[in-house]
Amino acid sequence: MITIPQIKAARALLSWTQRDLAKISGVSLAAIAQIESGAGNPRAETLVMLQHAFEKYDVEFSDDPGVRIRQEIFAVNIWQGREAILKVWRDIEAVFGDGRGGEVSLSSLDDALWEKLLPKELPEATLRRKKLNIVTRALVRKQDDNRSLPWEWCRQMPKAMPADAPYYVYEDKVAIIKMTDPVRVVLMRSPTLAESFRAQFEYHWEISKKL
Repeated sequence: MITIPQIKAARALLSWTQRDLAKISGVSLAAIAQIESGAGNPRAETLVMLQHAFEKYDVEFSDDPGVRIRQEIFAVNIWQGREAILKVWRDIEAVFGDGRGGEVSLSSLDDALWEKLLPKELPEATLRRKKLNIVTRALVRKQDDNRSLPWEWCRQMPKAMPADAPYYVYEDKVAIIKMTDPVRVVLMRSPTLAESFRAQFEYHWEISKKL
C-alpha cells in the first residue's frame, strides 16, 4: 500500500497538482488534500485508486520507500482495411474489460462513414461498450454526424476548426484513423502522446458547442 510521502513524491515527479491527481484517479480533491495533510485514516480502496492513477503514468513504487518513473512504453501497430477499425474497438474493450469502466475520447466522429464500412458491427460495438460501462465522448463536424451516442456525450466543433483525421484516446493509447480507402489505423501506446492528444481533445471540447 502506498504511503503519504510516496503520494507527494509521485505527484512531484509528474508535476501534478492535487487537482490533477483528483481528475485522473477519481478520488475527490478534498479527500486527497486530507490524506496528504495526514488527517484521518484513508481507506485502502482510496489508496489503491491513487496508486493505479500513478501507475498508469509509469510511476513505480518500492518498499524502501521509493518512487521512480519506469522507462516509458512506446509501441506502434499499423493495421489496414476495415478489420483495422474492429481491432481498435476490440482493444478498447480489452483495456476496460475488467468491469471498472472507463472513458474514451473520439475526435471527428462521422457515423455515416462508420455505418458504411461497418453497418452490422457498429451497433454491436456500441452495445458492448455500454455493458462494459465505457463512455465515449465525441467531437462531431455536424449535428447529424452522430447516430450512436447520447447527445450529452457529443459536441459540435466550430466550422473554422481545421478538419483532422479521426482519433481515439484511451488510457495510454492513441489510435489515428485514415477513413479513405484503404482504411489505415496507427495505434500508438505512449503515456506522453496519449496525454498530449487528450489535452488537445479537452481544449477542442471546451470550445465546441453543446448539442
